[in-house]
Amino acid sequence: MVERHLFKRVVEKKNGKKEIRWYYWFYDENGKQVKKSCGQHGKPCLLKREAETYIAELAEKDKQEIRAKEDEQKIRLRDIGETLYNSDSPFMQLKNARGRTYLPQTINAKQTLMKIVLEKFGDRIPDTIEDSEVEDFLISLDYSNSYRNQILQVMKDAFEECKRLKIVKHKLDVDRFANNCKKKDIFTIDELVKMFPSDVDKLTEVWSNPYQKKLYIGVDGKVHNYGFMIGVMFRLMASTGLRPGECRAICIDQIRENGLLVNKMLDGRNILRHYLKTGNDNNLRQRTVLLPTKMATLLNMYVKQRPESDTDFIFSENGHFLITAFLNTYFRRILIKLGIYDGTRKLSPHSLRFTYNTYTVNSNLIPENVLRKMIGHKSEEMTDYYTRPDLDSQLEGLLPYQEMINEIWDKLD
Repeated sequence: MVERHLFKRVVEKKNGKKEIRWYYWFYDENGKQVKKSCGQHGKPCLLKREAETYIAELAEKDKQEIRAKEDEQKIRLRDIGETLYNSDSPFMQLKNARGRTYLPQTINAKQTLMKIVLEKFGDRIPDTIEDSEVEDFLISLDYSNSYRNQILQVMKDAFEECKRLKIVKHKLDVDRFANNCKKKDIFTIDELVKMFPSDVDKLTEVWSNPYQKKLYIGVDGKVHNYGFMIGVMFRLMASTGLRPGECRAICIDQIRENGLLVNKMLDGRNILRHYLKTGNDNNLRQRTVLLPTKMATLLNMYVKQRPESDTDFIFSENGHFLITAFLNTYFRRILIKLGIYDGTRKLSPHSLRFTYNTYTVNSNLIPENVLRKMIGHKSEEMTDYYTRPDLDSQLEGLLPYQEMINEIWDKLD
């Protein structure tokens, strides 16, 4: 920074009076002494305090320019986030070394979440991002708390890497949002009939995106409307009470003639797990669920027309599983199109699970313990009993209740 020195000159005016004028001098980058006046437009200051103020303003301007140049050289969050989940990044290599290997589709989902973060904070220097800014940003997003938490985790991953590289001195200290799924409303039978007509063409039409007609190539080599896949997926949730993460993870090997083996799920971070919600590697909490006959027929038809994919997921786009944010947005658009969503009710794909549970319980046709087995709500004793269960045997034990399931759910048609 330039060091400036004040000096004064005494000038005699035409009227004979003497006037003090203030100047300053400094050395330039070549070591040459340079003299300038202390004042605007080349005019010197007449008072020392004015000259001192002027010099102080020049010093502050120097500091700002130095800070600006330093900031230009500092790493932005974009520099970290854009490559964070690349397979050869130090962050991913460290995760792999610690046994936390991510599936390709999980990496793809995290990269999608990172784009949301970088759109807001990408050009920011990480150390200048305040926790309160992150909280305000997450609250402003029109997403569920679960999806907000996924975005928050991506930001925490980026800050974890920044701290490791000594770009920041602190980790992101923002608490996760409470799970608000229990506040979801349920659908009426009339609304379910409107959402899931029995005619395949009508079902496809209902679930076609009102803003963009999307198509996919099926395993049968033919072109199919995207609405067919989405309609089948959401009807499957409504007919079985599957959680969205369980339904997104459905693979061919889970489908049986009369039901499903629910033995895997995509968790809140889009990591494929072979244990279910609140489960772990030692207590899988896997279960089976009966399919209403008409749902089984529809699912069998869909499987023969599902999208081509290198993965085993039957619901996919461009070879990857469907992400939560996409489904939430798509679901809301269809409800708006059908005149069901008006902003006053909390309706999301997870509402289908609550709807299934409510109507099945209220029917009084199926014993409570049998429903708990299918829906996945178990006491501690039952959880211990069904650790690492024989799922095919469980499904066979549910077959006596097939007609009851049909009586409850086939009436949608």
